[in-house]
Amino acid sequence: MFKDYYAILEIGNDATSEEIKSAFKKQALNWHPDRNPGVDTTSKMQVINEAR
Repeated sequence: MFKDYYAILEIGNDATSEEIKSAFKKQALNWHPDRNPGVDTTSKMQVINEAR
């Protein structure tokens, strides 16, 4: 199955490496388990880490 990592990180296909790093940090903070108590964010965090 094809995963569009750019869509996961919510950036364009022409993103620079700095934009990718910034988008990863934004998504990682947004979906971090400490910021989402009571919500299972494991699968979402795995996908975000894979997209990095």
